[in-house]
Amino acid sequence: MAVTNPPIALQNAGATHPASALRIATTSDQAGPRTAASLVPRGGVHPFLGSTMSVGQLASPGMGVTVQPGIVTVPGTENASQGAYTCYAATATDVTLDPAHASLPRIDLIVARVQDSQYSGAANTWTLEKVTGTAASSPVAPTAPNNSITLAQISVAAAATQILNASITDKRIFSSTGVTVCTSTTRPSPAISGMVIVQTDDVANRIMVYNGTTWVNPAAPGWIDYTPQAYQNMATTPASVSRTIVYARYQLVGKTCDVAFNVTINAVTTGGVGLQMPFTAQQRFFAAGALVLGGGGTLPTDQAGTARFLPSPHLDKIVVHAASGGFRDTGASGQSLFGALRYEVA
Repeated sequence: MAVTNPPIALQNAGATHPASALRIATTSDQAGPRTAASLVPRGGVHPFLGSTMSVGQLASPGMGVTVQPGIVTVPGTENASQGAYTCYAATATDVTLDPAHASLPRIDLIVARVQDSQYSGAANTWTLEKVTGTAASSPVAPTAPNNSITLAQISVAAAATQILNASITDKRIFSSTGVTVCTSTTRPSPAISGMVIVQTDDVANRIMVYNGTTWVNPAAPGWIDYTPQAYQNMATTPASVSRTIVYARYQLVGKTCDVAFNVTINAVTTGGVGLQMPFTAQQRFFAAGALVLGGGGTLPTDQAGTARFLPSPHLDKIVVHAASGGFRDTGASGQSLFGALRYEVA
């Protein structure tokens, strides 16, 4: 059958709504499918409610862990239109692990698991439970069961009698339903990479994106330090040379990269001196900017010229291309390449 009836929700349908239709209706606003083109959402732990189901050591450490309260959306993995299950734990839950192997380590999982007899088995429930791995000299994590979300990975040492936080690796993914409206002091915590918010206490309700480390404004992400390599033999095969970075930073907005740098070249170069950019360029010539070679000692006649990329596959390297032609070299150790450039990234 191409469609599932009745839809959610018809008052006078005269039929029972399938549970899968209700699951799909209540979770379809989540961002991201479980697999490409799937009707089942990716699921994950709710990033704001409760204590977000973090996993930690027991209050009195032993062979178990504690899962904090929270809400989790568990995607169905046994049927293409199974939908996802919304599960919650109102209080903390302790999960007991199997005893450690006497001489070999293993890796266990802590999962939120749903069992639905419509698809397999006889149980109709959800649990916070362990998945015990196989002890081995080089253990690997076990496979999570159907209809589950992995919350944590536990390294169980040989002959261990207790599990501490140092042995627990957070494996939660967080659910997302689009843009969160908040202020700069009520941002989501913990945040996940790619999460988008609108800060209502900012100028013009600024949009911010979490990059995995901090919140940034995609329209003005701020300057980021980087560590460029310096090169010689730019006309043939670029080769690294010693350099000292005074500063080097970039700002990427869309496909436009602004770069500012001052790098000391600790050698006399031949075949042209060059510098690495933070991203590969779309083409060999800049939209704007110049590269200057300066310092003490012997300098070329043309110290400032057009900053130009090398041809592919070296479109991440720039050279000083002077008006009189050719690439410019440092004539003495301690001379510097410095400039401010803008270019289109590939």
